[in-house]
Amino acid sequence: MVAWAATLAAFWLVPQVSRAGASVLIEDIGLQSHVPGTPEPVRLRVRVTNPAPTAQALEVVAAVGPDLETPAVRYRAATSLGPGESRIIDLPILAGVGDKVEVTALDPAGRLLGQTGRELRESRGALVGILCVDEAVCRAAQSRISFSGSDEDRVAKRRSITFEFVRQAPHQWWGWQPARAVVLAAPPADLAPAQREALELFARHGGLLVLVEEAMRDREFLRAYGAGLPGSARVLGRGRLHRAPSVSSAAFD
Repeated sequence: MVAWAATLAAFWLVPQVSRAGASVLIEDIGLQSHVPGTPEPVRLRVRVTNPAPTAQALEVVAAVGPDLETPAVRYRAATSLGPGESRIIDLPILAGVGDKVEVTALDPAGRLLGQTGRELRESRGALVGILCVDEAVCRAAQSRISFSGSDEDRVAKRRSITFEFVRQAPHQWWGWQPARAVVLAAPPADLAPAQREALELFARHGGLLVLVEEAMRDREFLRAYGAGLPGSARVLGRGRLHRAPSVSSAAFD
């Protein structure tokens, strides 16, 4: 009887996994899998799916740190999913190369529904994000940045700059991290208000925002900060705002 009681007690002390379950998938960390060398605010994008035939309330918990036994911090978001529903959840986390990220989905009783993780392993130099609709415009912008300047400049840029073409603009400024510069070569009218605001706040938090007016087809975007001379940069918060008529103009260099 004593042995049976001990077994029963041990059973209740072991965390139970809900039979309903949930699928948890890390879709992205940082900007298209680019992460900073040292911890900075970046976006953790998680897809959570409820495979059950009934609705589920759950909490998504992200543990981040070099040692997940004692994570530096935990980030939480509560949500509710209908039968078979899948949802994207964006969390701002402080993370960099060498950190581990573990994401769990818990039911209201704290039981485990699903779990996944990833280790952040590499930093690929200064990142430039190019937001465009037409890939040819993206490639023209990349080429202009890469091949401008002296031979020494071009060699240095090949070694130190990485480019990413972005099709879906983040809705939060930290979704652009760890980019050091963002080139807007798409119409702001195609963006949601939150996406337009995120670009402005990216600059305000220390980034360089380059506006290509020909591709934007909108000279009024952020006009409150002044037009300035082509090729000149204006201070915007802790960052800078730069305007160029086109990617082929000297002002873009």
